[in-house]
Amino acid sequence: DSGSPKTVDCGGARWTVNNYEGRGSGSTTAEVAMAQSINTVYAQIMARVGPGAVADVAQKAGIPREAVTPAECAMALGGMREGVSPLEQAAAFATFAAKGTYAEPYAIERIRDRDGSVVYERGRPKTREAFGEREVGVLNGVLQGVVRDGTGTAAAVGRPMAGKTGTTENYGNAWFIGYVPQLATAVWVGHPEGDTPMTNVRGQSVTGGSFPARIFSSYMREALAGVPVKDLHRASPDELALRGAPDTTVGPAESAAPSSSSPPTTRRPVITLPPEPPTTLRTVRPAPPRTAAPVATVVPTTTTTLPPRPTTTTPTPTTTVALPSRL
Repeated sequence: DSGSPKTVDCGGARWTVNNYEGRGSGSTTAEVAMAQSINTVYAQIMARVGPGAVADVAQKAGIPREAVTPAECAMALGGMREGVSPLEQAAAFATFAAKGTYAEPYAIERIRDRDGSVVYERGRPKTREAFGEREVGVLNGVLQGVVRDGTGTAAAVGRPMAGKTGTTENYGNAWFIGYVPQLATAVWVGHPEGDTPMTNVRGQSVTGGSFPARIFSSYMREALAGVPVKDLHRASPDELALRGAPDTTVGPAESAAPSSSSPPTTRRPVITLPPEPPTTLRTVRPAPPRTAAPVATVVPTTTTTLPPRPTTTTPTPTTTVALPSRL
């Protein structure tokens, strides 16, 4: 039932949820609810699955433990204990781009001194299998719908991609996170000093499907210039049902990770350009493919020094970047 508001029993308490960017009425599917950001549908799913299970899956994807502990029902809509940085959001969604393999992100690959000698070089990135390929294939198909005919149409880049919009209450933060097989990028627009309603920016309220989605599209078209067009790995939900249990061979999520998502206590964004393949973050232009999905966070108004901090306090399409925090 996609009607709003909706009150459910979740985690031993009554929880009332309203739809935000999207709106709904009557019965719908989980796929349509994702594409149209119908919060009440996912509140009902959270009530059935339970916050503990959702927290476990979030950690496997790369969301820090501190953000989902203790597990709460609001996680269904991006509500986290700790703020998630753009880098952490991009890394988590890169797991889906890489068919379920999580790669620990890093920002510096190599440092040279004034004579050109290498004084530091990052080793191979740490990776782990987080999800089975069929599970990720189902999710990729659903998230493609967000860009194809949902709240994220402005993020399209002219090639197969998936992603999600996010807008916090009172338009205080707006996100778009998306990916192709070779690259995941998170875009955040907001005020670095804290939640400030963005209700009249160039004559409109800022949602994830507005400036963040357009920033994402503009950046990705440039970043992917010359990169081969590849289709995302997809699978049908019926395939999971027919074959039985998901093909997930995963270990426990890593316990030590940075902090997490919405209503974002947004941490300072970082800027990195990944290698062309899935696996790492780099401060250089894309290089030959590797093994896991790269991630990138873009801050149009900063430089590649780490960690950059936006210098503008008025959110515009060129403020900062990162990913969705609320359905």
